[in-house]
Amino acid sequence: MLSDSLNEDEKCLHLKLFFEFIDKNYSHSHSLLALKEQIQIENGSIEPSQILLENSYKWLNNTTTKFRCTHYLKLETPFEEKIWDGLWSKKLRRNVRHVRKTGFHVVIDDKLEYLDDFIEMQFQMVKKFDVVLDKDELYQIVKVFHKKSKLFIGLVDSQPISSQFCYFTPTTVYLSKGPYLPAAREYRNSELPTCAAIKYACESGYKYAEFGITTTPDLVVYKEKFGATSVPMRTYTKKFSHFKAITNKTYQYLTGMQKKLGELR
Repeated sequence: MLSDSLNEDEKCLHLKLFFEFIDKNYSHSHSLLALKEQIQIENGSIEPSQILLENSYKWLNNTTTKFRCTHYLKLETPFEEKIWDGLWSKKLRRNVRHVRKTGFHVVIDDKLEYLDDFIEMQFQMVKKFDVVLDKDELYQIVKVFHKKSKLFIGLVDSQPISSQFCYFTPTTVYLSKGPYLPAAREYRNSELPTCAAIKYACESGYKYAEFGITTTPDLVVYKEKFGATSVPMRTYTKKFSHFKAITNKTYQYLTGMQKKLGELR
């Protein structure tokens, strides 16, 4: 939304126009708006953005728990020298070599031919945490941004069992989702597709790999084994209506229960 070429006054002006647009178009129909502000990788201040506070957005302070955050990996070439040998541990390299020897391999799916398989993996993954995935919504998101997306699919005997779904900006590959089936556990889950995505981004000239929102210590361990560094992320919320907030939560809960009951029938 904001170009790096804008000075601070111009950025503030654009943000104020954005906030006015939100208030005009969404305050009567929505209960709450959440904005996630990512601190710049270099020279980032830990202090909340004053312009958001001045426009009635409440900062959810996470400086104590360090969550939510994101993880970034700076990409350097050549990949083999700078990342594979220079950054990744012997254990990670050994694990990758081992699963490759079993016949497990990764294909880059530019045309999203494995989209149905990916969405089914994601559905099965979140189901373990009692989360109901709206498959149609995910289909629409992927199809709208398909020109800026790629799937890295892990295959065993032509059977897709793990994946890494990525979005691409001019400088960054965003490792969005890495679901896998139970059969992938003996192949290190989504480790190989993740490695393949990083290698592809590095060799294609991208500058960074972002690992998405980090919410648990286990995710920290997983992402940091790829050499990624934690970057703070600030979340702000603005409530338009307390009554709508309560009714929306109730609706979401009932909708989720209805879908669960439908699956049990």
